[in-house]
Amino acid sequence: MAARNGGKGRLTVREAGDLGGRARKAQLGKDGYVELGRKGGQKVARERGPEFFAAIGQKGGASRKAQLGPEGYAALGRKGASSLRAKVERDQPLAANPPWAERD
Repeated sequence: MAARNGGKGRLTVREAGDLGGRARKAQLGKDGYVELGRKGGQKVARERGPEFFAAIGQKGGASRKAQLGPEGYAALGRKGASSLRAKVERDQPLAANPPWAERD
């Protein structure tokens, strides 16, 4: 990282933050970040309760629904069903009339 501040060897705030972030990443590793996220999620759950998660889930769902539109939502459902079907077929033979089979 080249210092920019007049060549005096000083770091910008951004560069200093980047160096600190890299050092912390080296200390924690992936598992450390997983643990931090888990602890943070547990604290939010204790402080705000399940209603908070329900509310942000509703917001996220509404946003995604607006992105996809009715056809996109239907396509997403078909994609999920075909993925499930492939998994079931791979793991075990299908029943004569699986629940997702189209019926007349």
